[in-house]
This record gives sequence, structure tokens and C-alpha cells, in this order.
Amino acid sequence: AEFMLHSIENISKEQRANLLNAILKSGIRLKRTLDNLIMYQNLIRENEILQKEFNPSKFLITKDKIQKSLCPIENKYEKSVDLKISIEESSVLFVNSFFTKMIEELADNAFKFSGKQGTVQIEGSSVDESNYILIISNEGQGLSQEQIQNIGAFIQFDRKMNEQQGSGLGLFIVKKMASLGGAEFEIQSEKNSFFKVILKFKKQPDY
Repeated sequence: AEFMLHSIENISKEQRANLLNAILKSGIRLKRTLDNLIMYQNLIRENEILQKEFNPSKFLITKDKIQKSLCPIENKYEKSVDLKISIEESSVLFVNSFFTKMIEELADNAFKFSGKQGTVQIEGSSVDESNYILIISNEGQGLSQEQIQNIGAFIQFDRKMNEQQGSGLGLFIVKKMASLGGAEFEIQSEKNSFFKVILKFKKQPDY
């Protein structure tokens, strides 16, 4: 922005557009980081008031809800990612306000660390009469078992190699939301191969 202010007459229209686009992306990234910091502070305040706010209730998982959650993510990365979504609709017991945020964070992570022409898959299905699983996976960079064990707030892996942006809060927030909302959280991964997050929800009858 300062460069544009002092050099506006010497740069082309295309250069100005590129600089403005870079400024916009930086602003969006900063807002996301600040939002995640606020969310982090709220999630670690485990007290009686907070538990009442996070009371699980009946929630319907649909493909449409997944796709709406992905809108801010798909246009964020300048890479050709093959996105595959397969969702069996089902009612589960969960905190409604958490669901969109969890999908956004997991999809952002999957797009960020997929290969330039990688595949991101989101699959949801019933495993039995009582449980429903949602799987978000990507091909590309994965984590070692040691790295999975060390996942936490403000921890990033191979930052220099992958030029990561952000604060490293995403997976921690998803894990915490899953726990508070009554879902199970599991990571399966192989370094430089794939990364998969599995969320298991308790199903609720549709009557």
C-alpha cells in the first residue's frame, strides 16, 4: 500500500490491480487469523457458562451445507484441485454453530497442502445405526506420526519448506470443537502422501 501511495504514477494499471489483489488477500488472511485467535480464547475457557453455550442438539448434515461452507475456500488458492464431495444426508447430535467453522478449517487445510493438481475429498456416510462419519482428505503433503502427536495451537510443521501462512490454529480449533460438541476426532496421515481427518458423530432419529 505504501509503495502504491508513492509510486502510483509510475506503475501500470495491471500492476496496480495485482498489488490491490495482494493487499486484499493479506487483509482477508489477517482477519481469519484474528478470528481464529478469538475463537481459540473462547474455546479454552471451559467453564459452566461455556458448556451451556456449546450444548449439542439435532443437526442435519447435507451436501448443500458442505458446499456453502466451501465457498470462501475454493477461490482462495490458485491451483487446480479436483474436489470430490459425496454426502449421505443424516441427522446427528452436534453443536450447530461449530459445523461450518470446522468444515472451513479442514477444507482450507486440505486445499493448502494438496499438490498443484491434487485431489480433495469430502465424504459422509453412516457406519451403523448409531454413528455417522465425515472424512476430509487430500493427496500431497501429509504428517508423520510424531507430528500428529504434537498438533497444538500455534504449532506449524515444515513452515520454511511449504511457505505456510497462518497461525497453526486450524486443526487445534477443529479438534477442540469436536470434543466440546460431542464428536470424535481422528487423523490418519502419511508424510508426503496423504492427510485425512475423520469426524465421528452420534446419529439422531429423523422423527
